[in-house]
Amino acid sequence: LMKNEPTEFDQQHLLLPFVFHFSPAEAAVVESLLERFEALGLSLSSFGPNTYQLESYPNWLNEDQVEKTVHDLVTLLDEEPNLTVNQLLEKSIIMQSCRGAIKANHYLSEVQAQALIREMADLEDPYHCPHGRPVFVEFNQTTLEKLFKRIMDAHESGHRA
Repeated sequence: LMKNEPTEFDQQHLLLPFVFHFSPAEAAVVESLLERFEALGLSLSSFGPNTYQLESYPNWLNEDQVEKTVHDLVTLLDEEPNLTVNQLLEKSIIMQSCRGAIKANHYLSEVQAQALIREMADLEDPYHCPHGRPVFVEFNQTTLEKLFKRIMDAHESGHRA
């Protein structure tokens, strides 16, 4: 990401603001860190007891993830109030990418799979997700045979090594 703290983001202004209802503890976090939210491009303002409205959000945030991301940021800032804007931005983008990831039982067409592999070739580290988990797993012949019980380890077959 950026080496220096960002100074501003392009904004999507909302005709109808998002309204957030927080617990008193969460509202205290929001109130104490309004400037940090503003630095991230999130224009939050008080809208009643423990309630805030979001009048605009930054271009790095997908509209369908605004509500979840704001709540995630409140949780992050409650746990780690000294995170810099850059650190918050990075963590938010990582969370967004994980929410958009292909999950179990979701199937891609061959065309989608090929496009995904081509796009991954351009990544700095195409072998791991942003959290460090592997993207690819290699199975050799022996591993496959063990999985399908075509061969057994000595301890599985009752023999001693």
